[in-house]
Amino acid sequence: NLDSVSFRGRLYGHPGNVTAFGTFDTSLGALSTNLVLSRVPESPLTAYDGRLSTDGFDLGRFLNEPEKLGSVSLQAGIQGEGLSLATVNMMIDGTIQALELSGYEYQQITIAGELSNQSFNGSLLVNDDNLYLDFLGMINMEQDTPGFDFRAMVDRANLTRLNLYQRDPEAESVLSTSIVMNARGGSLSSMQGLFDIQSVRYVEQALPLAERPFQREYQSGLIRLSNTLLADDHHLLQIRSDFLDADLNGKIRFEALGEAVRGILAGFMPAYYQGGQ
Repeated sequence: NLDSVSFRGRLYGHPGNVTAFGTFDTSLGALSTNLVLSRVPESPLTAYDGRLSTDGFDLGRFLNEPEKLGSVSLQAGIQGEGLSLATVNMMIDGTIQALELSGYEYQQITIAGELSNQSFNGSLLVNDDNLYLDFLGMINMEQDTPGFDFRAMVDRANLTRLNLYQRDPEAESVLSTSIVMNARGGSLSSMQGLFDIQSVRYVEQALPLAERPFQREYQSGLIRLSNTLLADDHHLLQIRSDFLDADLNGKIRFEALGEAVRGILAGFMPAYYQGGQ
């Protein structure tokens, strides 16, 4: 994906182990490095260890994900192997000044942990104008049975400006909550474990240029879901919340359960579901 590459700086070592201290100028942006690059034994992968910085490198085109990802500006220490989205496996510790994701530029991100194609284990702090996120834990989608073990605090997440969600075309959707999850499974029907959502605050506020200012707010305390897989595809599903306490035991159709819960929520928050929204 790099149509042209030139290097300014110093290279020393031998073909199997090179230290690159300088700047790679590419068609996707410049990369400043102080890295040791080496071959992984009996593998086509390249290993690296050192520091990397960039200001506006086109990460989306580099990873062949231009519709999801844009440019990135960062300063980080990295150690690992693999230079493609499918092969990357690295330890990273640094600061991401800016990252374009789904059409929004996130700013002020601090990251430390182990990162690969479909997993992350570590800490992530986002202090953006439209999102505060404090994440600690593990998400692993690489195994046959995905695993989740993390806690996350989300504050002032403007889902509309982040291009994630907008229920009312005349309002912005803003969410604050805390999440604790310790579960395994690739779908609702196979998921087992614990999922806690605490202190939920969801606000719909009028768009900045709206003629009529308004704000709708919905709050809830703890919402706890616990699911245990039993014999013969039976489930023990326990729900605890401000608006519903239930114990369900048997063969559960989760798609139908979602519609049932939606109906209960419509009674608990009628303004939110007005007009079948």
